[in-house]
Amino acid sequence: MAVPAAADSTTRQAISIWNKFGGILNELSRQLGIDPGVAVAVFMVESGGRGFSSDGHMIIRFENHIFHNKWGQFNQARYDAHFRYDSSKRWLGHEWRPTATGDWRRFHGTQSKEWDAFNFAQSLDATAARLS
Repeated sequence: MAVPAAADSTTRQAISIWNKFGGILNELSRQLGIDPGVAVAVFMVESGGRGFSSDGHMIIRFENHIFHNKWGQFNQARYDAHFRYDSSKRWLGHEWRPTATGDWRRFHGTQSKEWDAFNFAQSLDATAARLS
């Protein structure tokens, strides 16, 4: 897609992301039942438009409060054994643990920790994890 000469920086970034990652974003959007434009917007905000980290992994931010909405509320005991967050400010205090008796781990801030929490969540419910 060509970038219009008069396009603002946000439009330029969205077009650049679509040109680089549109194929995969379109397919993932189809699988998840979301609009591809939403995928581009989330991609822009959550990854700063970079898309992939230096180790080649896609940049993600796993939101365990959303995972609770998509899966945990229907599997409360199992969710509570592995994930927690601040109930008064759901976007804060995100922690997880791979075993029900292990130490709680914060995971926002480094991509390797985000991927650890995400991969564990995928083992519980892949679609809910991807939507989170």
